[in-house]
Amino acid sequence: MLQGTPKEYASSEHVRRSFCELCSSPFAYGYVDSPESNKIFIPVGVFDDPSELKPQKHIWVSQKLPWVHISDDAPQRDI
Repeated sequence: MLQGTPKEYASSEHVRRSFCELCSSPFAYGYVDSPESNKIFIPVGVFDDPSELKPQKHIWVSQKLPWVHISDDAPQRDI
């Protein structure tokens, strides 16, 4: 459960990251001044029960470990 007020910082010129003000745990990021700027990206590991969540797309598939097998029909991007 998130408690307190989320804090943000600019991790680069184009990305802002959010973290818990009490424990400093990171939980989200978003792009600034881009077509993606209206979206917030939250890692699946943040959720207590991510089993109900389904991927919309796979990114950085060119960097995946050899033993990772993607078996759904979600779009894949190399970056």
